[in-house]
Amino acid sequence: MSAPFKIDMANIGSQVAKLAADLALATEEHESASRAAEVARHNETTALNRLNAAQKAMDEFHAALRAGAPYQSEWKRGAQEDPNHGNGRRDKFPARPGRI
Repeated sequence: MSAPFKIDMANIGSQVAKLAADLALATEEHESASRAAEVARHNETTALNRLNAAQKAMDEFHAALRAGAPYQSEWKRGAQEDPNHGNGRRDKFPARPGRI
């Protein structure tokens, strides 16, 4: 908490005017910051949507590339056997101990 406000009865009008000016400035700064935050949230959402679209395009390109691979190639066989083939997750379901 702040210290009790000292009222100067001789200058009460100027005190009120200064406090009102400080309040108006603080309100304006807050409204400006709120508008800037809203714009930033909008820009972030727009950028994220663009990123997601670029990632989807890359996924679709990769799928088309794999689909066009020669039949006997690992890409083609791997794409048919395991959709995660070739992305480092081959051992997603490791063999149980004692089994080959």
